[in-house]
Amino acid sequence: MEPMIHKVYVLAVEEPGDDILTPQGIVIVMFNLRFTVYSTGANHNLFRSVVHKYPWDQLEQGVYFRNQGFRATDVTDVVDQLGLKKASDSSAILRHLYESNQRQFYFLQRYVALMNSGLNF
Repeated sequence: MEPMIHKVYVLAVEEPGDDILTPQGIVIVMFNLRFTVYSTGANHNLFRSVVHKYPWDQLEQGVYFRNQGFRATDVTDVVDQLGLKKASDSSAILRHLYESNQRQFYFLQRYVALMNSGLNF
C-alpha cells in the first residue's frame, strides 16, 4: 500500500536581524512520520536538522535554531482540497504550490524543471 500524506508544511525562516519570515522550504510528512524537505540545496541540511530537533507543534509556534527563526505553517487543507493525498502526489503538490506563487516559492523551480524534463527527484 502506498504511503499517505499526513501533513504539508511551508517552512519559513527569519534571518538574524530581520523581522520577516520568508518561505524557504516545503516539508511533506507521511503518516509514518517520515518526511521530505524541498528547498534550495544550500539550506536542505539545515532545514532537516531543524525538523529533526523540534516536535511539529513547536515548529508551528516558531522556534530559534542557530540564530535564526523557523516556523512551519500547515497547508494540508489546500492540498486536501485538490485530492492530493498519496506519496506519489508529492510532485503535483510542489507544482501546484510553485505555480500558485512563483515569487514566494522560487525554491521549488528546480523541482518543477526536473518534472518538466521527465526526471524524477
